[in-house]
Amino acid sequence: MTKLPLLALLLLAFDPALLAPGPGELRAQTARLEAQLAEADAVGVAEARIHNRLAEGPLRQGRAALCEGEENRSLLARSRLFGAAYRDRVQSARASADRLRRMLAEPTLEPVLVPEERARAEALLARVEEHARRYGEMAAWQARHLEPALSRCRPALAPAPGLAGPRGAGTAVAGVGGGLVCPGNHPADGSVVVLPEPLACWDEASCRCAPMPVTPGAVLGR
Repeated sequence: MTKLPLLALLLLAFDPALLAPGPGELRAQTARLEAQLAEADAVGVAEARIHNRLAEGPLRQGRAALCEGEENRSLLARSRLFGAAYRDRVQSARASADRLRRMLAEPTLEPVLVPEERARAEALLARVEEHARRYGEMAAWQARHLEPALSRCRPALAPAPGLAGPRGAGTAVAGVGGGLVCPGNHPADGSVVVLPEPLACWDEASCRCAPMPVTPGAVLGR
């Protein structure tokens, strides 16, 4: 069996797109980042609406009111769930943004990259930084105002309606209790999913249920 030199083996371990990316690799990376930002947009909207509802309601009466009433406790539980989901989306987008920046700096792309493609990529990078800033603000507000109440009353995550507002490009919801969030056959395991349309339903074993209108921050399940 022929043995490859060590240098050749090391080169094979690298992603060719990072060694010498071309316009095709750049477009694919840009599209990937756009999709990740669409998810971050949707989850960020859900978390912002949960925070706003708590700030405009029980927090005006004092922090003790956060644990009073089923709706307040539900919002508390959802604030932690959707906050963690927003963090994960932002982190994924930042990782993709770092790769996109490295590709934009490659000398192989400079002569063939049209201005419109660079402008599109740079606009996405700016959106990533805005999401990182927004998440930092939300996380700080969550830690200061909501986490003490969450530790005190330990609310359970249960099915609940979402929060109405202007429609965005996607709708972030969660599912609990097993079964599926439909359409899409998403496991209802306490994780957040982003739906392309504001229509969803919960089914125990298969997506034969009829989707109904949902709003961001909803929790579906039994």
